[in-house]
Amino acid sequence: MKDTAYQYGKYTNRIKSLFNTRVKIALTITGIFILLMVFLYNYFFDQMIFGPNEKNLLIIGVLCIFFGTVQFLGTVGGLQGGSVIQNDIQEKHLNNTFQQAFPTINRIWGVKWVVRWIYKEGWWYSGLLLIIIATSLGFMLNHLGQFMSVDEPKWYIIRVPQLGYALLSGNWSLTLINDKPGLLPAALSLGEFAINYISGFLIQRPLIQGSFEQNLFFWRLPVVIFNIIMLIIIYSFLRDMFNKNFAIICISFIALNPIIIGISQIVSPDATLWSTGFASFLAFFLYIKTNIRKYIFFSGFFLGLALLSKYVATILYLVFILVIVIEYVLDNSLKIGHISRRMYDFYILVGTSMVVFAIFLPATWVDPTLIFKKTVLSGILVPAYVIIIPGLFLLFFDILVLKGRILHFIRQNNLLVHFMNVLSLATILFIGFSLLNIFLKYPFFHLNDKICCFNAADLSKMDVFNTSVYATLMTNTPLILLMISIFFILQSIRGPNFLKSNDFIKINIVYSGIIFIFIYIVGAALGNHFTTARYEIILHPIFGIISTIMVVSLIRKEDVLRLATILIILLNAFFVFQSSPFYLQYDNELNIHDAVITDAWGFGGYELAQQVNELPEPQSMHIWADREGFKDFFKGNYYNRNSGDPFENADIQYLVLTNGGKKILLKSLRIYSNNSSGFPYSIETGNRLLKYYERTPVLEIKINNNSNNYVRLVKIDETDKILIPDRTMLLKNNLLVNPGFESGTTNPLNWTLAAQGGNKPIWDSISHNGSRSIRISIPGTTDMISGQPQSDLIIAQPLTFYQVSAWGKTQNIGGTNTPAVRVVELDINRNWIRQTNLPVFGRGTNNWTQKIIDIQTDQNTKYLYVYANIWQGLGDFWLDDVELSLKVTPTPMPTPVITYTPLTPIQEPVAITPAPTDVNATP
Repeated sequence: MKDTAYQYGKYTNRIKSLFNTRVKIALTITGIFILLMVFLYNYFFDQMIFGPNEKNLLIIGVLCIFFGTVQFLGTVGGLQGGSVIQNDIQEKHLNNTFQQAFPTINRIWGVKWVVRWIYKEGWWYSGLLLIIIATSLGFMLNHLGQFMSVDEPKWYIIRVPQLGYALLSGNWSLTLINDKPGLLPAALSLGEFAINYISGFLIQRPLIQGSFEQNLFFWRLPVVIFNIIMLIIIYSFLRDMFNKNFAIICISFIALNPIIIGISQIVSPDATLWSTGFASFLAFFLYIKTNIRKYIFFSGFFLGLALLSKYVATILYLVFILVIVIEYVLDNSLKIGHISRRMYDFYILVGTSMVVFAIFLPATWVDPTLIFKKTVLSGILVPAYVIIIPGLFLLFFDILVLKGRILHFIRQNNLLVHFMNVLSLATILFIGFSLLNIFLKYPFFHLNDKICCFNAADLSKMDVFNTSVYATLMTNTPLILLMISIFFILQSIRGPNFLKSNDFIKINIVYSGIIFIFIYIVGAALGNHFTTARYEIILHPIFGIISTIMVVSLIRKEDVLRLATILIILLNAFFVFQSSPFYLQYDNELNIHDAVITDAWGFGGYELAQQVNELPEPQSMHIWADREGFKDFFKGNYYNRNSGDPFENADIQYLVLTNGGKKILLKSLRIYSNNSSGFPYSIETGNRLLKYYERTPVLEIKINNNSNNYVRLVKIDETDKILIPDRTMLLKNNLLVNPGFESGTTNPLNWTLAAQGGNKPIWDSISHNGSRSIRISIPGTTDMISGQPQSDLIIAQPLTFYQVSAWGKTQNIGGTNTPAVRVVELDINRNWIRQTNLPVFGRGTNNWTQKIIDIQTDQNTKYLYVYANIWQGLGDFWLDDVELSLKVTPTPMPTPVITYTPLTPIQEPVAITPAPTDVNATP
């Protein structure tokens, strides 16, 4: 007996020692992690990702990490065990019953899985689910190869092939194909490129009618199939959380949503964000309901996939913390330690998502800091850290130090319910005001002047918020809007009682979902971002599940609910059919004045091209277009808006004009910064072109019968070409000294070769004229910001027209952006006013090409200088024969002059950090 006690004590001491050792190891790792975070914070502050005043968050952030670590180590085992879902027991019973009832089918491999699943779900539910999935798939496949959206050429030509090359060559750093990062949809679409592009069999895509459409179809097909599979997974999560009838209704709201169907057809980060993000959301609630930890891993896994789709998924970290807090506040039976145990599992979720992100993004194998840069330190969360970090600090402080007194006060006084009541009442009033404004044709807030006309940065934050709200109201189906409106009305009158006060899961989903939507739209407005249909795609499944909760809460009888289910499926299918084939441009019956919620965005170009191709001899036609989506399906000669002035090319006979192109042109004319908006020609040409948007078209495609959302073919008036005088008669002498870089000893005179991060231009012997040029070189395969050659200051006149031109030669140009030449305007104190970019030089290897732009100086402009660089790209660029000339007879510009206040004063003509040249990059 004595020996037994001795052995027991011996093993106990060993366990204690081992435990203490693990604690020491954990604390050591925590210390290293804190030091790493300090380094990362300081590094990113130095890189100007954070504002300088936000450095005060460093101390709070480190304390927040420390408190979270203490809480993590102080929680033993997290939530123990967990109840077994009753559905699992029933499923095992049904498996046994199926084997007895259908012994023959049960022996057929493959068939038995399908039949057994139908048997277990029941013929009613399995039949409805298959109908919904098949209908959704049919809509997704419709028109799949018959459009080219605005951003997709970058994925089709550059990013997806780059990913394939990186995987085949083992160059892992090149797998970072985009800052979104967009890896999941790109990887899914790699199958079609693996044969045709990467093998080198097709260096450039053939634009053969039919063949190109087929390529697009199979390129997009894997993304469609992936989302269909995700719909089945989402159904299973919904069924386990609630019941089959709930799952069927919710799936119909999601799978038959026009916006979701439309985004699922496009290879873009948003295409897989909605499905993976919502699956993570549901898996986390399954964990909340069942306490089964496997759902934490499921949630983390799908969140990792969502992060691989688009960095905006990081907002789900905050949503999950919000869900944990709401659970505690709603349920009076829970103790404060419950939050600690939930947070323990939340850390597991975060770790799982980070591991998935790191495993499937090989660029992190080369640069592990990308795990942070592309997730918790990405652009979506960083601006909100001023609120997030103190909020988390307060939460941890309350749990660990105050023992939950703050949360207890919130719970005891029903502050959460009161907050939701006030939010619901305010939302009802705001929706009522918005509807009144719509029906009175916008007397208070003119939507047509705001939405899709200018960038959000040109508007006030309140205008951006209002525009986003209108977009939300008009891009959700009437049935969803009805259910959401009923929730706000009942919540403001009765509180959560109408949802059954003891059904904490449903209340939590609705409350956290509504707060999530509110934070998302308000946060985007504060960051000057519209949340139009595409950019709020992560919210659409949330609208769907809230609508489902409202349906099942209002209809309690089973037979009535079944009838309502059929009606809901038919209505949702009708809404999709109504918007076919332009699903992403869906707007509901509230859009009575034909506002353009989402511009043509490349849609309608295929249909117009088919009509043009039926005209006599389309191969000999020369057409200029202001937007993508037309050229890939047109048989004749095509010019885009970056290929020059349409009125100076005698061959061009027609213009293809879209409302999206008009939006860009209006912005260009408004801010006198042509190329920053994608129009590399003069203001005179812009004004002339603007008149063509009002002319009667030869052919026209209206998107969803919206007269303001169009793709038009307009014939050029020959007199407009004749009215353009010869450029050489408009120009005086070159104002730049040493424009060909011929003079100098070790460096060209009157030019500064400024370094950037160790990269500096060189004085080279390859030239366009003479014997000298400037060479900008970024070696390797990783994007960088180059150094830049910069001219001396030139005294300039305000409100005066100048022409800037330069010759450039490229070799192996790649990466995110291509080389550009830029002209900068300074005021009398040499403070920066603005810069204008010449048309960018092309990718790959190109011989000497001249780029020209006309500008009108600002009313405060006193000095000009010219510089060139590569902003986040790679390869070699030669610059030569730069000209800055005064125009003698400028055409008057009727639009008002806009004065901009510079962000950073410039005392000397030193290196300027320009805006990226990738003007069509998505958020």
